[in-house]
Amino acid sequence: MSGTPDPIASAVWGVFLAAADGIKRFLQQVDAHQVAGSDDPAVINLVKVERQSPEFELLKKYVSDKQLRIQMQLGLALRKLQADPNARASFQSLRANLRAVFGLPGLHVAELVSNGVVTTYLNLLVSSQPTAADVSARIDRFLRQADSYVLFIVSSTPADHALEKVRARLLSHGPGTVAVFAKGTSCKVLNHVLAKLKRDPENYVIDVVSTGDSTTALVSTPEAWFETDELDPPRVLVRRRSRG
Repeated sequence: MSGTPDPIASAVWGVFLAAADGIKRFLQQVDAHQVAGSDDPAVINLVKVERQSPEFELLKKYVSDKQLRIQMQLGLALRKLQADPNARASFQSLRANLRAVFGLPGLHVAELVSNGVVTTYLNLLVSSQPTAADVSARIDRFLRQADSYVLFIVSSTPADHALEKVRARLLSHGPGTVAVFAKGTSCKVLNHVLAKLKRDPENYVIDVVSTGDSTTALVSTPEAWFETDELDPPRVLVRRRSRG
C-alpha cells in the first residue's frame, strides 16, 4: 500500500500488518511505542486506550479469535474517528484499509462494533445464556455471520418494506435473531417497524437500546433462545417480552 494520509491511518495500518503475527506481537509493539514506527504520542495513546477500554475488555472476554479481536478493536477506533470532525480523512482511510485487509466481513464486524450493535447483543447474551461458553459460541456465530443477523435501516426505506424484510429474516431458516440498526431520522422508520412487530401473533422477544441518535433493536423468535432440553425460553427474556 502506498503512503497513508496521516499518522493515525499509518498506525492503524500497523495493526493490520501485525494481524499476520498474532495479537501478542501487536501488543508488544504498542507497549514499546513501535506501532508502524510512529512515535507520535497521540497515535500510541489512541491504540492503547482502545485496547484497555472497558468495552473492549468485555468483548475480548467472550471472543478468543485473534482476527475478530483486532477487527473489534479497530471498530472502537472507527467510532472515535467518526466522532471527530477533524478526522474524516483518517476515518475513510481506516474503512478502506479494513476492507483491503479483512474483506467486507471484517469491515462489517468493525462497523457493528463502532455502532454499538455487537456490545448490545453481547449484553443480551450475558443476561440470558446459562454459561460463558454459550455466550462465546453465540457471539462468535453472530460475528462470523453478521450479514445474516443485521439489517441497517435508512430513512429512505419504506417502513412496510423494512417490516417485511425483518419478518422474512426472522421466519426463515436463519438465526432466529435480527439486529436492526437505525440512526438519525431513520429511527422513525425503525419505530414503525417495532410497533407493527409487537402486534404480530409470533410474540417476538424485542430488546431496544438507544445511544445518542442511534437505536439498535434485537428482535428474536422465542425459539431462538431455546436450548434442546428446555421447554421455555430463559426467564429474563420472558420478563423483557412481558414489558412490551
